[in-house]
Amino acid sequence: MRHLGHRLIVLLAGGIGQPYVTTDYAAVQRALELEADALLLAKHGADGVYDHDPRTHPGAVRYASLSHQEALTQDVRVMDIAAEQHLTMHVFDAAATGAMRAICQGRDIGTRITGRSPQERQV
Repeated sequence: MRHLGHRLIVLLAGGIGQPYVTTDYAAVQRALELEADALLLAKHGADGVYDHDPRTHPGAVRYASLSHQEALTQDVRVMDIAAEQHLTMHVFDAAATGAMRAICQGRDIGTRITGRSPQERQV
């Protein structure tokens, strides 16, 4: 919290050590507790969210941005559905050099999944 108070970027890694709880859920839980602006989801071999699995569908299209509602409506699996709490997320390839910096600078990297406002979350 002290680092966040100094407006520094803080990286958290790891789960919460509880059985039957995914690492997705732990990441969202910590991000919400810290009132994070966004959650960066570094994926292995995936540079974003697609309309179909690009490994099995050569014509799959990557979404530049997507809302949580659109993901649910279109049955696009971003992460553990129990973990999705309408927090803004950025999905990108973990191997992409400089991707985290570029996302923090506002560049269009991977897929941005837009969250809802705090007022909408309470509904």
